[in-house]
Amino acid sequence: MVLYLQINIKYEYEYLMCSSNHSPLSQVKSKFPTVTYHPSITEHDTDWQPNVRETSHDAVQRFHNFFTWLSLQPHDNIAIVTHGVWIEVALLHYCPEVLDNGNKRVYNCDVYCGQLSTKLSTLTLSNAQQMTFYHA
Repeated sequence: MVLYLQINIKYEYEYLMCSSNHSPLSQVKSKFPTVTYHPSITEHDTDWQPNVRETSHDAVQRFHNFFTWLSLQPHDNIAIVTHGVWIEVALLHYCPEVLDNGNKRVYNCDVYCGQLSTKLSTLTLSNAQQMTFYHA
């Protein structure tokens, strides 16, 4: 299994991350040496700014960029691990019915599955559903 950090899923949509603790990439790599880091991630994060929130258009573009990249990967089964808000906004954009058209929230540690496909240069996410796990 390869753990891979891709630049378009590193932040939550419209939320400010901690302004005092953005670690340089080298420090993150030393803590997580088994992760493969996307080449576009630089030592000092130039995308993050303490007083700027991304717009919904920016977030949709980020989701589109990520899913476009993901659709080109050679894998059949991929787990996306990110913040609940990121998943929520992506699901609301690509398949809002799974979240009852915005009446249902996604929380951290929620698990959803679906099928990503590209037809005529259009990305679609279908058969999306929340997975439920029980333990004894």
